[in-house]
Amino acid sequence: MTDDRLTPAHLGVTARPPVADRQPTTRGFHGLTIHDDYPWLKDESYPVVDDENVLDYLRQENAYFEAVMAPHE
Repeated sequence: MTDDRLTPAHLGVTARPPVADRQPTTRGFHGLTIHDDYPWLKDESYPVVDDENVLDYLRQENAYFEAVMAPHE
């Protein structure tokens, strides 16, 4: 059950949160199978993030955050 008073729409925010693309991947480690739909979000050069796909998604998340927080300034 959700409390509609706590939604961004209640605050007058019409922006929608970004949805990361799912890219199902399966890997095996020590006899265990690991399923991961979002391996593309890990930038191999971290802590330097230079993967343009990851940066684009982070920009979308940041824009959504700014839109939700704007009424509180």
